[in-house]
Amino acid sequence: MQAALRIFAVLVILIFTTIAWSILGTNMGFRTDRAAEQLTEDVVELWGRPLQQGPPSMALVWEEEELMEQEIYDSTLRRNFKEKKLVKTPHQETLLPASSDVRADIRLDPRRRGLLWFALYDVDFHAEYAFINHTERAENAEIRFEFPTKDGVYDNFRVLVDGKDVAAAIGSGGPLARLAVTPGQEVKIVVGYRSRGLNSWSYQPNQGVGVVENLHIDLTTDFDAIDYPPGTLSPTEKQQTDAGWNLTWEFQRLVTGAGMGMLMPQRIQPGELAEKLAFSAPVSLALFFLMLAVLSLRQNLPLHPMHYAFIAAGFFAFPLLFAYLADHLSVKLAFAIASATSLALVVSYMRLVVSNKFAFGPITIAQGFYQVGFALAHFWQGFTGLTVTVLGIMTLFVIMQLTAKQDWNKTFTTKKPVYT
Repeated sequence: MQAALRIFAVLVILIFTTIAWSILGTNMGFRTDRAAEQLTEDVVELWGRPLQQGPPSMALVWEEEELMEQEIYDSTLRRNFKEKKLVKTPHQETLLPASSDVRADIRLDPRRRGLLWFALYDVDFHAEYAFINHTERAENAEIRFEFPTKDGVYDNFRVLVDGKDVAAAIGSGGPLARLAVTPGQEVKIVVGYRSRGLNSWSYQPNQGVGVVENLHIDLTTDFDAIDYPPGTLSPTEKQQTDAGWNLTWEFQRLVTGAGMGMLMPQRIQPGELAEKLAFSAPVSLALFFLMLAVLSLRQNLPLHPMHYAFIAAGFFAFPLLFAYLADHLSVKLAFAIASATSLALVVSYMRLVVSNKFAFGPITIAQGFYQVGFALAHFWQGFTGLTVTVLGIMTLFVIMQLTAKQDWNKTFTTKKPVYT
C-alpha cells in the first residue's frame, strides 16, 4: 500500500473512532442529565436542600391615636361629607441584633444514587443573640424565627427568650413570644437545632445591605476541601484541625448585604467523568498514532491500517467499559479495570504483531502516557488542558529526537518491511 494511502486510511480510522466516542459521550451526557432531573428532587425530599439561616427578628409594636379625615355617606341627605375621627393606627419598628454569636458544626455525608454523587451534610446550629430596645418607649415586642426551609427536618429544636422556652409556639403561625420591654432593656434569644442539607450552608445576617453589629460566627468542618458560596465573605480567621477546619468570622460593625457560608466538596461524578473521557479520548489516540507512526518508520515495521483499526478498538474499550462499570462500582475501581483492560488488549495484540520487546516497551509506555495518564488528569479539575499541553510538547520532543537524522527524501520510497 502506498504511503499516502496508508496515512489517509489511518486518518479515516481516527475520524470514525472519534465519531464513535462522540456518540458515547453524548449518550453519557444524556444519561447523566436525565438522572439529575429524576433524582435531585427525590434527594431533596428525602435528605434536604441547601440551607440558608438568618437571625430571629424582634419588633416593637404599638398603637397610636391619630386624627384622620374620613368620608361618610349620609343616606338621609343622600350625600357624602367629611368627618375627622381619632383612629388607632398600628406601628412597628424592627430591631437589629446588638450582638450575634453563631456556631455551626458541619459534617459531610455524601450519598450516591446511580451516576450521581450528592453532597449531603449534617449541621448542628446554635446561636445566641442580644436585642436592645434603643427607643425611649416602653412597648410590647414580638419575637419571630424563620427556618432555612419550611420542608426541612429540625431535630432538638429549641428557642429561649430570656431563658424561657418558647419553641412550642413555632407552629402557631404567629410570633414565638410577646413581651413588654422598657427603654434600654436587653432581650436575649437562644436558638438551636440539628438539621440536614445539600451542597451548601450559609448564614445571612440581614436582608439586603444593612448594618451588622458585633457578629461572631464559628464554623467547623470535618473535611479539608473548603470553599465559599458566591457572594459570601471569606472568614477573618481559619485554623486547620485534625478533622477539618475551624473558620471564624468576626466583625464589630459591618455594612454588607453578603452572607457567610460553606460549599460542600463535590465528589467526582461518574457520569460526567465518563462523558469527559469519551470526548477527550481522540486526543490521546491521535498522539498515540503519531508516536506509533514514527516508531514504525524508525524500525521499518510493517504496520497496516488494519493494525491501527484494532488498536483504536482497544483504546475505545477504555471509556466504553468505564461508562458502564461506573454505574455499579466506585469511580477508582471502574477506572482501574477499564484502563487495565484497554492496556491488555493493545499490548497483547502488538506482542503478536511485532514482538514482546516492542509491546511491553514502547507500546506500554506510550499508552500509559497518552491514554491512562491523560485520563487521570480529569480527576483534578483544571489540569486537563495543561496535561494535553505537556503531552503534546513531550511528543514533539521525542519525535524530533527520533527523526532528527531521518532522510525525509527517502521516507516515502518503497521498502521491504523487516521485523526488528
